[in-house]
Amino acid sequence: REQEVVVCSIRPGSVGRIPETGPSLRRGSRLSGRSFLVDQPVFCRSCRGHGHKMEDCPELECLNCLEKGHLARDCRGPRRCRQCRSEGHLARSCPGGRTYADQPAYCRSCRSYGHKVEDCPNLKCLNCLELGHMARDCKGPRRCRSCRGEGHVARSCPSRRCTA
Repeated sequence: REQEVVVCSIRPGSVGRIPETGPSLRRGSRLSGRSFLVDQPVFCRSCRGHGHKMEDCPELECLNCLEKGHLARDCRGPRRCRQCRSEGHLARSCPGGRTYADQPAYCRSCRSYGHKVEDCPNLKCLNCLELGHMARDCKGPRRCRSCRGEGHVARSCPSRRCTA
């Protein structure tokens, strides 16, 4: 009969409160963790190879500098964009206009392809309610979305009626 070992994730501060072995740790239990057969060869969850763990995987790509062979927590290199692999910006602000897997840029504002939110011609400013720019770039006065008046915002609109 094969023996099985259950590996559970232990949160910081939970030492001394580890569940006892017994019925709660049997196969099929709802505890979070992975089970392994005793004397099972070491397996990498990243490249799916044997003989090393994910932390030591030579094919593992760092999420910070995008180089292979180390994790982001051990990285000493500069941060790089995952889209164009350049330094100086991150993927969310990549000037290359491409997204992951070389797909065209997608605008979350108008829900169309070909441009990003920052470049959207239909972008509506949440500050002045005009088209063509974002609130962070707005030079106009604040306007209420509810009554379109100046000097206040919707949550403090004097003409807004209570529906409760």
